[in-house]
Order: sequence, then C-alpha cells, then structure tokens
Amino acid sequence: MDKIPSSTKSNVNACGGSRADIDRRTVAPSARRSDWRARFLSEEIGQSFLELAVLAPVLLILLIGVVEMGYGLYSYLLVMRASDEGARLAADGADDANATQTTVLTVRGLPITSTSGLSKLDVYVIRGQTNGSGTITTWNANHTWSSPNATTPVSAAALQSALVPGGAQAANMKIAVVQVFYRHQPLFGFNVGPFAQGIPMSSYSVVRDVGP
Repeated sequence: MDKIPSSTKSNVNACGGSRADIDRRTVAPSARRSDWRARFLSEEIGQSFLELAVLAPVLLILLIGVVEMGYGLYSYLLVMRASDEGARLAADGADDANATQTTVLTVRGLPITSTSGLSKLDVYVIRGQTNGSGTITTWNANHTWSSPNATTPVSAAALQSALVPGGAQAANMKIAVVQVFYRHQPLFGFNVGPFAQGIPMSSYSVVRDVGP
C-alpha cells in the first residue's frame, strides 16, 4: 500500500479537519433529508400513541355508556309491550293465568331470573268496575307472578284521575289492567348503592274490558 506523502497530510489538515470531518461535510443533502424525515416520523408516531393512550379510556367509557343506554331502553320497551299485550288479552275475556302467561312470554327477551335463580319480574292483573257516575267502586289486584322485590300495584285512586267523573265513557265500565315490574340488570354490572339489585322499571296498561 502506498503511503500518503507528509505534504498531502499537511494539506488535508490545512483544509480544516480530519478525514472523518471531511466525510461528514461531503454527505449528500438527500441523505440528510432522509435522516430528518425518519426523526420526524418517529416523533409523530410517538405523539400518536400518546394521544391514543389518553383518549382510549374516554372513548371506551362513552361506548359503554351508549351500549348501556341502548340496552336499558330496549328493556323498558319490552316491559311496556308486555303490559300492553297482557292487558289487551285480559280485556278480551282471558283469565288472569292466560294474561300472565302472555305477559311473561312477551318479556322473555330479557333475563327474568337472577344468577341466584330468583325472579326479577312481577306481574299484576287488576280488574276494576265503575258505577254510573264513573267512579271506580271495584278494584281487585291479583299478584300473578312474583319476585322477592317489594312492589305495589297501581291504585284505583291513581287511575280515577284519568277517568272523567260523570262522563258517559267512564260510567258502568269494566277495566282490565296489567302492570309489570322488572329489575333491569346492566350489561357491565354497574349495580351499586340503591341499584344493587338492578334498576327498577315498571309499566301498566289500562284497557276497557269487553269480555263476558
């Protein structure tokens, strides 16, 4: 290998630095741009992961809330439909047992028993009668499907306000009422405080009894 003359080395040093310095100064601009882009992309990716880590819990909570609200609305609509179907059947002349069976079958889309095997559903079939002035004089509530939860059926006084005293439509009228109580169980098990046994829901339907 030929040796570099000492005069050449002196010229190199006189030009301003070592061979490594000269190599760094002669790096192509495109290579420097590539290094900058790599650093920029690395910082962008790191920032994106940080933003995702911050926003993911918030988005998850919002998603759970939307799902729970939708499921709760679905449960309540089924409870309303069950009371409607049961009251309609009871007003058509069906006995309390058949009206209750229809009511329970309508709400079968929901879990009506808890994990311990206890019922979460209460059904009342109520028969009423008004006199000639439209005042409710007969009111019989039959608790046909029961659960360990304390429930109270709608009273005659509560329905009396919906009738027109002295009106021809309310006079001498038979009334069939089906009331449904249900303990809604959230999908994600948020049962705390007063809702430890589930969220209470209830609905009742009143239909004029046209049966015999």
